[in-house]
Amino acid sequence: MIRSIILGLDGAVPYTMFEGARSGRLSNLARLLARGVHANALPFPAAVTPGNWASVATGAKPITHGISDFSLHIPGQPFTDHVNAFDPGVCEAEFMWDALSRQGLKCATISYPGALPRRCEGHIAVGNRGMPGENCEHWTAASAAGYAAGIVLDGPYGWREQMDVETAAPESWTNLPADCVPRAQASLGIAAANPGWSGALEVLALLVSAAGGDRLVIAPRADYESRLADLAPDEWSDVITADFSRDGRPVEVQFRLRPRVIDAAAGKFALYASAIYPTAEFSDPPEAGQALARRLGPYRDTLSLSRLLTGWLDADGPLDLFREQGVWQARAALELVNDGVAAVFSKWHAFDKFYHFFFHAIDPVSPLHDPAQFDHFERIHLGIQAIADEMIGIILDGMDDETVLVVASDHGLTPSVRQASVNNFLHQAGYIVADFAPGGNAVIDWSRTRAIMHPFTQIWINLKGRDPQGAVEPEQYDALRDELIEALRGWRDEDGRRVMAEVFKIEDGGFYGLGHPRDGDIRYFTAPGISVYRNVAVTSNGTLVQATRGPYTGDHGSSRPSTRFGRGSETAMFAMTGAGVARARERRGPVFLCDIAPTLAHLMSVEPPGNCDGAVMRDLLA
Repeated sequence: MIRSIILGLDGAVPYTMFEGARSGRLSNLARLLARGVHANALPFPAAVTPGNWASVATGAKPITHGISDFSLHIPGQPFTDHVNAFDPGVCEAEFMWDALSRQGLKCATISYPGALPRRCEGHIAVGNRGMPGENCEHWTAASAAGYAAGIVLDGPYGWREQMDVETAAPESWTNLPADCVPRAQASLGIAAANPGWSGALEVLALLVSAAGGDRLVIAPRADYESRLADLAPDEWSDVITADFSRDGRPVEVQFRLRPRVIDAAAGKFALYASAIYPTAEFSDPPEAGQALARRLGPYRDTLSLSRLLTGWLDADGPLDLFREQGVWQARAALELVNDGVAAVFSKWHAFDKFYHFFFHAIDPVSPLHDPAQFDHFERIHLGIQAIADEMIGIILDGMDDETVLVVASDHGLTPSVRQASVNNFLHQAGYIVADFAPGGNAVIDWSRTRAIMHPFTQIWINLKGRDPQGAVEPEQYDALRDELIEALRGWRDEDGRRVMAEVFKIEDGGFYGLGHPRDGDIRYFTAPGISVYRNVAVTSNGTLVQATRGPYTGDHGSSRPSTRFGRGSETAMFAMTGAGVARARERRGPVFLCDIAPTLAHLMSVEPPGNCDGAVMRDLLA
């Protein structure tokens, strides 16, 4: 039987990836393209993570699975409420793992959106729920942490991501190397923080002056031979384990340490601690993760990139973490298919995280671009591409003739040049009626508010009979939508540039796969480079459009799925090779993400998911 591996590269931009393959820099991707097929891929609006990975794994469009943004408004609920699109049960279409399970086959997911909680016997769910945050559920005991004595690292935006500790005169340590002069000491509690978890590893942090420079010794007691780590700045510890508890049950966890600053004479240091994650119990069923951990070593799901922004990690730190996770995912995918799993869906989030925070640093289109920073951040960018290429190579080298490999992203990203506030526009035009509390927060008068953007790319009419505080009569619904569409189409910024590229009624959104009851009454696409995700609230300053100030200097989801801007795009990437796939073929037009699942089902000779809207890509088959 043909088996499938889906290597998901969240946020990967097709143009830069395929350019890297053509140049020979991404040699494994080049091998894949020579042995298989590739094309740009069109995400569905909004071009964001939860809905488009749902389309990949269900073969369904948003009109069917019901996810067309990061957060969702449920008709009939107050506009002050919304549902996280990663929440269990939000997707209304059958996933590939459910379809394979009902046919008596096994399917595995690795950090994939929609995978938890597990609902069928044949599904193996490895890792967290696929959310992109810095402290993601499902298994994480604590997010990454920074411990600082006498130092503040808060980056350009004043983010205080640290726990302050005090140093004092060191105890009398035993068994120290002869060249180590103890200077100061602090006590640290590296502890669980997430709900259901408890436990802490209490350690001493000893600052020493040594022949090769200042070092930081981490040990449970004042004995060098008990040390867990002896580190110079920007040096990783080995994996450190500890016994914590989850819901009253003992669980071994693991993490790593990396000092950023050590000044032994001054008694100052800054120490990064990676996210705390179970050593083996990070899957459902648990024995799957335990078996993978025995073969491959520990997995660490949550990727923390904000620490690079705030200075807690040097450039190599996050690359090491990204590679650790990506290589593990690739090897795990091979292990799983070799163990008889019919399909593996994995998702790696490094591109998305980097582009969100640092697109300005690598793209001159951004008004925040500083040419002096380009080489530094382009090295990280190319490093992430190289890790993705290594992941592809691991699978190409390990897969047999009865396996298909798909490499795809859910969307790309573009530089965010300007940020628009749709709700401020609606407020100034009289569609939202609000007063402002002393602190500046808007107090919306729902009895007189006729329309609102909620949560991000949807405009809802506050309709009587549907919405709890409806203000618009049903017979006024269509006329009000026409009025709003014309107003938004005419919106210009202070320089006369158009803000919206397209505004349309939801029933005209079928071309984009929209039309679910949760998709809003009006949808829109902004002009390239304009994001709406960072300016949601009605604000007292009334700003409509402003230059992007960060921290999100790259974004996605606001513009048309086909948008290309600067070095980025909303468009995603697609490549496929293996059993039954054509060789060295590039499709002239894009693929649709909902076509991946039915194509794989066809190659595997199994039934596709039950709510499949997509088509088999027969032109890409041998």
